[in-house]
Amino acid sequence: MELQHILVPIFLCCILPVAIVLIVVLGKTRTYRLQTEIILKAIESNRELDINRLAESLGRPPKTPRQILLGRLQKGCLFSLLGVLLIVCGLCSLGEYDFGDDSVLFPMMGGSVCLAIGVSRLATYFVSRKDTDAQYMPTPKQ
Repeated sequence: MELQHILVPIFLCCILPVAIVLIVVLGKTRTYRLQTEIILKAIESNRELDINRLAESLGRPPKTPRQILLGRLQKGCLFSLLGVLLIVCGLCSLGEYDFGDDSVLFPMMGGSVCLAIGVSRLATYFVSRKDTDAQYMPTPKQ
């Protein structure tokens, strides 16, 4: 039982973040390598292609302001909901444990952080929505 109490935090705090970063980095290098191979094959085929245009088309398309706003709204709702759920879980376990126990304290702290992030994302969404609507919406005809 003691070994489990030692290995789980080591795995969650050390190995898991390193694995996540490794997966992301390897994925990005793989896409970059594939794009480079496609451009090199296009150059070797001696076709009359605009290489700059080809490289531009292989990249990610830029996000529209509406997509950026909807992403902020989605993340704000997700973090707010997660924060509320964690706080509720902490409050539910408050009946069984003292407030200082880890099973109450960690969900409450994590929920507070998630709720703060969610509220800030939602505030950013509502403030930037007004600016985006004013900037990209056509003016009414008179």
